[in-house]
Amino acid sequence: MNGAAAVITTAVRAGVDTCFANPGTTEIHLVGALRESPSIRPILCLFEGVCTGAADGYARMAGRPALTLLHLGPGLANGVANLHNAQKAHTPVINLVGNHARRHLNNDSILASDIAGIARPVSVFVRQTTVVEDSARDFAAAHRAAVEHLGVATLILPADVQWSELKGDQASPTLRGSHRTYDSRDVATAAAALRAARPAALLLGGNALLERGLVAAGRIQAAVRCRVFCTRAPARIEAGPGIPIVERLGYFPEASAAQVAGVGCFVLAGTDNPAAIFAYGDGPTHVIPHDRHVVELARPLDDATAALEALADELAAPAPVLTARRRPELPGGKLSSRNLADTLAAVQPDQAILVDEANTSAANLFEAAGAARVTYLGLTGGAIGIGSPLAIGAAVASPDRPVIAVQGDGSAMYTLQALWTQARERLHVTTVICANRSYRILDVERERAGIARLEGPAATLIDLTDPTIDWVKIAHGMGVEGSRAATPRELSEQLSASVAAEGPHLIEAVLET
Repeated sequence: MNGAAAVITTAVRAGVDTCFANPGTTEIHLVGALRESPSIRPILCLFEGVCTGAADGYARMAGRPALTLLHLGPGLANGVANLHNAQKAHTPVINLVGNHARRHLNNDSILASDIAGIARPVSVFVRQTTVVEDSARDFAAAHRAAVEHLGVATLILPADVQWSELKGDQASPTLRGSHRTYDSRDVATAAAALRAARPAALLLGGNALLERGLVAAGRIQAAVRCRVFCTRAPARIEAGPGIPIVERLGYFPEASAAQVAGVGCFVLAGTDNPAAIFAYGDGPTHVIPHDRHVVELARPLDDATAALEALADELAAPAPVLTARRRPELPGGKLSSRNLADTLAAVQPDQAILVDEANTSAANLFEAAGAARVTYLGLTGGAIGIGSPLAIGAAVASPDRPVIAVQGDGSAMYTLQALWTQARERLHVTTVICANRSYRILDVERERAGIARLEGPAATLIDLTDPTIDWVKIAHGMGVEGSRAATPRELSEQLSASVAAEGPHLIEAVLET
């Protein structure tokens, strides 16, 4: 057995079953090891940012890490934006990155780079294996770091470590899963604070936003009449009939500040005090004002669900009061950013996975979608270009559920290669392109900054016409069925047909501006 086989064998023992790959020469022995290991499904992605975003989507749905296989430092660098998103989402991902053979490392070849230096800002664990005998142990350490710290682990494997044969029998390294807990003293403190404070609020993130956590939060709300918020772009949140409704915080600081105004006490479960997405002038830099009472019931790496259930029991909380969201009526007229979310929600199937990178085109997408049971995956790290890759990972992890990726046209261009992988793997993904032909968020920020409307060459920096992107032709070129809709009726009919069919589809939703 060589070093590459030892790594892949250990990955199988750890329960890893998927690898999103864009390999090169220095990873060819890992490719060979994958060939000999039918337990791991290798999936080719034509850009490394698709690999890393897909691994994120897989882990959000499966609850366990996928592998990425990346080529040297440049390949890792191509995937960094979506590794940033994974790190912000507390998603376990394991990168396997090849390196030059050890005797070639100091020769400054054209692909030589500081791989560890590229990895560190987006990783909770970085290690380069230096001897073949450590290859299995190093993978076990990377896996342990990813699942225990809920983050990205990067293991760098020189080519000669991969091809070298192990001598003698090697002991199998110990593999450990995560064991999350919470502090019962924090439960008592939170209960006392909620009984005393009026008004109070729960602020939820992480695994508190899965069904059990939300039901527990609903019980607490029924017991003490507190408000319940969640972070603006949760990595994953469940919604629909039978699940208590939570209020998402606003995108801009003044919006979230208005939502929490008057709340005197905040109990945090699965999140820290979220920072404002940007600082504007002398405005707030955090959602919770500094003079409010804050109780940390469960931190992002704690078992926030169990902590909320313990808090509900401590309060002798009743069953939650459930208020069903009504499915919107199908709007009339032309498609626009004002009616796109309602149009999608009007025909959204039950049990869909909704990937949201609509950005400015459907700000209330999550709220509208909650009339049916849905799993919502958000743009947690803020780096655009994750939507289509995230949909790949979600579809691989949950092949029995339809995935609907609502995607801004500008951000879709970052990782459009994802469409090819969706076609290659015959994934049940419908991509809805919000075609407003612009980087609309920059125009919004221009208005907020008090800058006059852009004209001349500066206007081209936010404009996506001349030429206009033809998404239907792009879809067809990638092997994906494509169509175009300009009205809510057309979009609803095409979405219903795509969800009922097999394989991936793309709908270019042309928005009236």
